[in-house]
Amino acid sequence: MSTTVSCLIISCSATKCLERGPAILVYCGRLFQVIKKQLPRLDVFILSAKHGLISAEQEIEKYDQRIEDKTWTDEDLTRQIVELGVNKNYIKIHLCMSEAYVLALLTPLLDVAQDWQFVFRIAKGQSIGYMQTELKEFCLKYQEGDIPSWHKLVSLE
Repeated sequence: MSTTVSCLIISCSATKCLERGPAILVYCGRLFQVIKKQLPRLDVFILSAKHGLISAEQEIEKYDQRIEDKTWTDEDLTRQIVELGVNKNYIKIHLCMSEAYVLALLTPLLDVAQDWQFVFRIAKGQSIGYMQTELKEFCLKYQEGDIPSWHKLVSLE
């Protein structure tokens, strides 16, 4: 994990490219295409309908599940937030996800967030096209700094 003060939490995508592999490579929806092309220099976490909050590097298998059918609880998600250090290692936590994902994440995140942390939503619209445009603009602001470990995975793709 890098020493950046910001991280990005993005929702999973229905479109998957691989049967198994690091999450950043398995997911290949439009938002993931932006991240892989722009390579922002910050840590990326994924809110998965199946797995809860995971790092971009976590190995996963292809699945078909929607956030409405999530199998994890708020307590599970709170534990994952703490285990991944999201509640300690970042001053700014940026979210790029639909309203349903924000609602699933917000209570567990705010339960363990520090009073000096800030949570920002990159795109407030429901349209994937709008979120894609806003994410691209966001990524362009994070082109300097330490190179996070997930970049190596994308370069091997």
